[in-house]
Amino acid sequence: MDLNVVAEGKKRKKNKITVYTEDNENILFVKAILKTKASILDFVDVTLPCSTLTELVNKNIPAFKHPYSIIILDGDVRMNRAYLKKIKNADNILILPGNNSPERLLASYLYNLSDADPLWGNIANGYTKQLCFRDYTMEQINAGGELGRQDAKKWFNGQLEYWGRNGNKVFNPFLRSIPIEVQEFKRNFENMIKRYIYD
Repeated sequence: MDLNVVAEGKKRKKNKITVYTEDNENILFVKAILKTKASILDFVDVTLPCSTLTELVNKNIPAFKHPYSIIILDGDVRMNRAYLKKIKNADNILILPGNNSPERLLASYLYNLSDADPLWGNIANGYTKQLCFRDYTMEQINAGGELGRQDAKKWFNGQLEYWGRNGNKVFNPFLRSIPIEVQEFKRNFENMIKRYIYD
């Protein structure tokens, strides 16, 4: 009797690039933009506000510097001169498209669609603009301060269940509406990862 025995060793864990983001909404936005290219990234499961991330970079904390990690910030950082000043010399920071948080960008995109836009029906059967903004108005989502920020997050997370896997039924059409910003983010990402070790 001829027996062929094959011994398989443990699969080696892939080297991925450690990524810190502000929150889960940021991670979903990054994955929607990068698609399969996001598989080389290891998103750290921790919520760190922009103020903390920019301070860690500014203070030269090794774990938050090249070559140890990439930091991806929401687009609203562009509107804050103090944060931009702290990170201006950092070589491991990417900023998402737009000038706002992902949840507020998507809320604005959906709010500006007409009630009759076919996207509503494509998102989910029976999904409408009225349903989308039933629990939170645009005024609440865009309100300043911590309450507005929390309302925007609550709105986003309440709607996510209708938006398909990782919110792609809304992220994909939104990203198609801002092709130049998406291409710039992808180009910046590609240029940055050339300096990292991954497989």
